[in-house]
Amino acid sequence: MSSWLLFWGKTVEKRKDFFDRHAFSWDKDLGGEERTHKAEEVVGWFRLTQNHSVLDVGTGTGILLPFIREIIGAKGRLIAIDFSYKMLEKVKIRESAAEKFLINASVESIPLRSDQFDRVTCFS
Repeated sequence: MSSWLLFWGKTVEKRKDFFDRHAFSWDKDLGGEERTHKAEEVVGWFRLTQNHSVLDVGTGTGILLPFIREIIGAKGRLIAIDFSYKMLEKVKIRESAAEKFLINASVESIPLRSDQFDRVTCFS
């Protein structure tokens, strides 16, 4: 294995550990209510419509998910992916386990085809 791959692997693990450690205080630490209002504004930039299929990459604590879901409606499909398992646990708490499609994986190994989505989002 090349030294670059070893370096990259350690970097990714350190980053994942960082986000796992901060998951449950993340929203509060980053501004809470003000950040939520900004997230709602950002979702408007995505030009989503009813029934869209959306992949939210690096979903973190899922701050965008309720706003995306509201726009795409019940027939839309929303999948959220993050490499931090603890961040996804926070999504489950925030969404009362309503988010059925959470994937714990890194962006380099998304286990999905690009032609399955109308939009791919990423915030922060």
